[in-house]
Amino acid sequence: MIIKNKFKEYCKNNPKWALNEDRIGRETCINNLPTFIDEISHIEDHPDMYDIDLISYDKDGKIYKYIEAEHSNSWKTTIFPYKRMNVPIRKKKFFIKYTDSLYVMVNKGGTCMAIIKSDDILNSPIREVSNKYNKSGEYFYSVSLNNIEFYVI
Repeated sequence: MIIKNKFKEYCKNNPKWALNEDRIGRETCINNLPTFIDEISHIEDHPDMYDIDLISYDKDGKIYKYIEAEHSNSWKTTIFPYKRMNVPIRKKKFFIKYTDSLYVMVNKGGTCMAIIKSDDILNSPIREVSNKYNKSGEYFYSVSLNNIEFYVI
């Protein structure tokens, strides 16, 4: 049985909304990650829009880390309100392709970031989570908050 991902369907049917969500996550990372991670000199969009979102560079101009950026509408405060962070399993392809990458979640207001290393994601348990877009059938890595670095911008 094939289960449709209704989030992807929603994005396809609401492209302006989807592009804005993506823009918020990307711009927040580009403008703020170099402040929190000393090794990062600057960050650019990945040239392939269907690949991982961002590429960070060190002070010598070499690639430092690849970054997948997300904007969360459910995380509204400076304190992350959940016991674990859910990372969509559909992102797995990026964490396998770029083994030393980062996943960055930005809160609704763009005032906080959560940074997770790809290894910590891939080593986390997987669970099915009901959400606004998919009542069943969507799977996530359930990452312990101990494996996440939180920053207030």
